Amino acid sequence: MRVVITGSKQSNTPGHVMNGWMHNYFSNDEIVTISRSHGFDFYNDYNKIIDIAKTADVFVNSAAVDNFQVRFFQDLYGHVPKIISLGSIAADFSDAINDFYPKMKQQLKMKHKFLPLTDFKISSDILHITLTEVENKQENISGMSYNQIKKILDFWFENPFFTNIDLKYFKETYTDEEKLSKIKRVLAYYENK
Repeated sequence: MRVVITGSKQSNTPGHVMNGWMHNYFSNDEIVTISRSHGFDFYNDYNKIIDIAKTADVFVNSAAVDNFQVRFFQDLYGHVPKIISLGSIAADFSDAINDFYPKMKQQLKMKHKFLPLTDFKISSDILHITLTEVENKQENISGMSYNQIKKILDFWFENPFFTNIDLKYFKETYTDEEKLSKIKRVLAYYENK
């Protein structure tokens, strides 16, 4: 099986553990990595990336660079048999967190729900995963473990009948001031609605 993944296996950002997990999950397959460290620039090489991705059996839409996740999904839906997009809990609170990233993730999630309705003649098996925290033992962060994500993917490949999955909120990880501040803003926003 040929798998094209956006985002490199190694990332300096603790929150990008999932890229490595996706590479590990598909390690027995032919993997093509689309990232800066592999010589790809999303802005200048977009058409080249689309052409490469169209040769895949599975496209893993992982790297959150500007709105490229949304664009990749739109342009590859119906051209790649299976598409997995990594979303974020931020999408669910995009109105409360008025930043580009949550709005883009919300748009990605909605595209997974509604793009299949636009043309019944084309389709791909699609999976959008709303991520919260993922386990990172080096950073002492609890969350979804690799084995749990692996079970979800195994189940989806056997049963590609669901398109969106929202994962549990790991409240115990919201201990630093930045995260607590975001949560308080979100709660205050929705309490006033």
